[in-house]
Amino acid sequence: MSGELGCAREYKVELVFVQVQNANGQALAAPVQWGGEELRGVARVQWGRVANDVSEAVVTVSGAPDGAMCCSQIEKILPHAYELRIWRDGELVWEGPISQDVETSLGGDYVITARDVIDWLEGENGRPNLFNLNYPGSDPVTIARDILVRNLTDTWAVPNDYPMVLDYLYTSLAGETIAWAPGLVVERIMDLWEELTDYGLNFTTLGRSIYLTGRADTTTPVMAQLTQEDTNSPIVVTQDGEELGNVGIAVRPNADSDLPPTLFIQGSPNSIYRPAYRVVDVDKAVGTTTARRAAQRAIAGRTVPPLIVTMDGNAQLYPTAPIQINEIICGWTRIDFVAAGRGTEGLCKPVQQAMTCASMNVEWVPGLEKVQVALVPLGAPVVITEEA
Repeated sequence: MSGELGCAREYKVELVFVQVQNANGQALAAPVQWGGEELRGVARVQWGRVANDVSEAVVTVSGAPDGAMCCSQIEKILPHAYELRIWRDGELVWEGPISQDVETSLGGDYVITARDVIDWLEGENGRPNLFNLNYPGSDPVTIARDILVRNLTDTWAVPNDYPMVLDYLYTSLAGETIAWAPGLVVERIMDLWEELTDYGLNFTTLGRSIYLTGRADTTTPVMAQLTQEDTNSPIVVTQDGEELGNVGIAVRPNADSDLPPTLFIQGSPNSIYRPAYRVVDVDKAVGTTTARRAAQRAIAGRTVPPLIVTMDGNAQLYPTAPIQINEIICGWTRIDFVAAGRGTEGLCKPVQQAMTCASMNVEWVPGLEKVQVALVPLGAPVVITEEA
């Protein structure tokens, strides 16, 4: 832990032009960023982060007659050619290409929508994979990185690394070895990454950087420890028998659709809770060891009725929360929540729950900032005993 969340005093939004051609229309060897020109008249800034998806930023420029809207800035903006860069008290928090801008007459506001740099890898015009994929034994993070690098440095990536992400890529291995060989699959890169999340991959962004990492779990070092005093959301603890699982079954389809699938079964039905089954589907391209691990993961933490700690998906963190905003890396940062002692704020069954941030949404208008997070549990909570 290195400080508090704080309440931003100032936001600055920059327009950045990314040049990919010279004056003659020929491709540059590498893209070049120009400018960093501050956008005038900003009345509201909304931005976010999210695990395993693309985040958005929306910037509103006031169209009021007494506003500071600058037409010379607005008229030159081109989606995808220009990007937004968002600074919070001098710290870069978000960056990505402009996807849409909307101007309204009669004094209406001007609204810019942008998406983070993973936008180049998904959607209708995102980069598809054009290579044969065959990984007999690799970490899912290594696979995800290899797919990205190969597809952003081939002859169809003009110029090479046109999203400008390879120099900012951060990787941390998931610690899993999987066999994954789907062959030539022409799908968006992000869609392939989403498949790899089933085997331990987590992807997100921080500023311009793409983070390819393993998922946070109960062995991940704790970045911050929150209590009820750090959020406006009540904490709910549920002991849920519907989440039981002592037998995990992974179903892998056969390459020949006329043949039955292969089953991989882990665990034991011998339990005081009686048999409880969890069934998961795995891709036909995964190997035997990977399929067995999937069956085992299906029942991890479920052999007794799990305690599930939840909080409002729009929980707002207070400025005194003991975590800085760029320490919140969705899906990778571990944030523990402690609820102890019934009183007016605690629980009869005090617990410490390991959690991670699934998404974060921030809204700023001059003088006021709101930081909302969606925290999801990692494994079973630890019941705090009186001796502890």
